[in-house]
Amino acid sequence: MIEKKYPLFISPQILELLGPSLYSNVYNVLAELIANAYDADAENVWLDFVDQSIDVEDDGSGMSYEEVTHKYLTVASESRKTLSDSYTPIFHRLKMGRKGIGKLAALSVSAKVKIMTVQNNDKSGFFLSRLVPEDGTLTPIPTQAITFNHVSGQNPHGTRIEMPNSDYDIPKRNGTIEKNLAKFFPQIEDNFKVHINLNGKESQLKPFLESVVQELDTLTIFDSSNRASYRQMAKEFELNNSTDFCKTFPAEKQAIKMQNKAKKRVSVNQEINGWIGTYRTTRNRKANQSDFPDNFIAIYSNDKLGKFNILQDAGINRISDVYLVGQFFVNSFENTLLPDMAMSNRQGYKIDDPRYKEMIAWAQNQVRFVSNLKKKVTDLKKAKKEKKKRADLLEEQRQIKENVSESLNIIQQASQESSKDQKPFLRQLDEQQLNRLSSAFTNIGTKKIKIDQSSASGRKVLISQTKADDRLNSVIYEMLLFNNFEPDEILYSTCVNAASRVPYGIHIYDYIREFFAQSALQHDLYVFYMDSDNTKCSRGVSVETGAGWVTQTKHFIIKAGKDAPQEPLDIRKPYSEIRFNHENNEIFCSEVAFSVFLQAINDVCSTFGKVPKTHDENTDYFTHSLECEIMDQSDFEAKVKDMEVASDGTKSTN
Repeated sequence: MIEKKYPLFISPQILELLGPSLYSNVYNVLAELIANAYDADAENVWLDFVDQSIDVEDDGSGMSYEEVTHKYLTVASESRKTLSDSYTPIFHRLKMGRKGIGKLAALSVSAKVKIMTVQNNDKSGFFLSRLVPEDGTLTPIPTQAITFNHVSGQNPHGTRIEMPNSDYDIPKRNGTIEKNLAKFFPQIEDNFKVHINLNGKESQLKPFLESVVQELDTLTIFDSSNRASYRQMAKEFELNNSTDFCKTFPAEKQAIKMQNKAKKRVSVNQEINGWIGTYRTTRNRKANQSDFPDNFIAIYSNDKLGKFNILQDAGINRISDVYLVGQFFVNSFENTLLPDMAMSNRQGYKIDDPRYKEMIAWAQNQVRFVSNLKKKVTDLKKAKKEKKKRADLLEEQRQIKENVSESLNIIQQASQESSKDQKPFLRQLDEQQLNRLSSAFTNIGTKKIKIDQSSASGRKVLISQTKADDRLNSVIYEMLLFNNFEPDEILYSTCVNAASRVPYGIHIYDYIREFFAQSALQHDLYVFYMDSDNTKCSRGVSVETGAGWVTQTKHFIIKAGKDAPQEPLDIRKPYSEIRFNHENNEIFCSEVAFSVFLQAINDVCSTFGKVPKTHDENTDYFTHSLECEIMDQSDFEAKVKDMEVASDGTKSTN
C-alpha cells in the first residue's frame, strides 16, 4: 500500500496578497522599517520623502549575501527563539522583530521595492515585488548600481530601501511625521536617531515625553527603576502644575499562570511601567487632528509599539476619555519563551491572552483614578474662576455705587445753587462737572450691562430630576444635545459633564434661586420636569417646581412613574409618558408618547432659535444610539402593567 504524503507549497504570490493589506497607514509601515534598523544596531535612520517616493536608510550592521539569501528572504521565519538571540550583538537592545514578516511592510507602500545592503564592503541588492516570477527568483541589482545617500566611509555598513510611487499620501509637514512616529518609539536617544527629510526640509525625531508634558494638568507615573526620563518628566510637570496632581507609584507586578511555547504551565511575572496623564484642554485638537488621535493609551513591549490605543478596552466614558494620554510598557508581551500574542501586522494583541486580560483590568483602575484626579483639577480651576468672577462682579458693583454717589453729589450741589438764582440746575454745572457726570452715567450703563449678562448664567434649559432616574435623565439630556443645544446651555445637576452641572463652590439652592429669578427678568427658560416615583419626595424637585410656578416658566412634563402629574405643574397641556424599568435599565414609550415628546423638543428648539433634527433622525438616535424602545400603545400598556405588577410583588415580598 502506498503511503500518502501531503506536502505544503506556499506560492510567492502570497506577497501580492499580503503586501498591500498588512498595514493600515504609512506610519505603521515606517515603524516596521525603523524597528528593523533598531534590531540591526543602527545609530541613525534616515527617512527621505521626495514627491511620491519614500526611502529608508540606516547605518546598522547591514547584511552579507548569505544573510540576505538564507535569512532575510525567508518569510515568516521566527527571528527570536531563545533568550540568547533576543538581544542585539552591539548595543544589547531587546529585539523588536519576531515574526519575520516586517520585511513585507515596504510592499504595502509600493508594488516594487528596491532593497540594497552592505556589510564589510560586500554589497547586495534586489527588487522585492508583489508579483514574484514563477520560479521565485527576484531581480538582482548590479553591484555598481547599489548606492547609498547617507552611509559612507572605508567600511560602510547599512541597508537602504527605496519605495517609489507610494500608494499612501505623503505627509505635507515634518511636524506631522514627527508627531506620529514619536508615539511609536519612546526610546529615541543619543545612540538611536531618526532623521526626516521632507522635500528638502530636515528635522529629527524627538522623544514624545518632551512635548506632551507641557500640555498636562495631571500626571501619574508607575516606575520601579527610578528612570531619569520619568524624573525629568515629573520635574517639568511640577514647574507648571501643583505637586498634588503629580503621583508616583511602583511598577505594577502581576503573577500570571499560563502555558509557555512548549505547552508547559508556568508562572509569568508581568511588570507594567509607564505613565498616564490628562490634557489641560482639548481645545483645537480636532482642528489639528493627525493620523493618530491625541487621546490614547499605548502599549509597548521591548520598547516597540504593540497597540496604539487601549481606551476601547480600558476607557470608562466618552467624555473623560478625551483628556487621557499615556504609555505603558509590558515586556512580557514579547517574552521569547511565551506564545506570540501580537497580531500579524503588529498593530494589536490577542485580547484573550491572559497577559492582556490582566493588563487591561489594571489599566481600567488607573483610568478611573486619573479621571477622578482630573475632576479635582477641573473643580479647583472652576472654583478659582468663579471666585474671580464674583470678585470682579463685586468690584463692578462698587464702581457703580461710586459713580451713582458722585453723580448724585454733583446734581445735589447744582440743585442747591439753582435754588438761589432760580435757574435750572444744569446751567450751574461747569465743563469739568459736566464731563464727570457724563462719564459717571456712561460707566453705570456699561457696568449694568456686564452684570446683567454675567448673572444670567447663559442657561436655557433645566432638567428637573433626581439622581435615581439618571438613566432616563441622560436620555433627555442627550436628545437636547443631539438637537443642537450646547452642554453649557443646559442645567442638569447630576450630569457627568461638568459644563452642565451647578458651578463648583455654589450651593444648588442659591444657584436655582438666581437661575429662575434672572431668567424671568432677562430671557426665556424651559424646564423638563421628570415626574417619577422618585421625584414625589424630592426637596430639590419641589423647589424647582415651585420656582417654575411662581415665574410662570415654560415647561414640559415627562410622566415616568405610576401616578399622574399633579399641580402646580401645568397638567392641562399634553405630556409624554416615558417609563424606566430600574430592574433591567430599560427605557420604553409608546409611539404617541414619543411623538408628543418630539413636539416638546421642537418647541424648545423654536424658543431658543435652534434647528431641530428631523423626526426620522430623532427616532433613529432615540432607538439605536440611546437604546430606547418605541412600541404601539397596547404593547406599551401591557409592558407597563407587567412592570408595575412585578414591582408590587417585590415590595410585598420585601
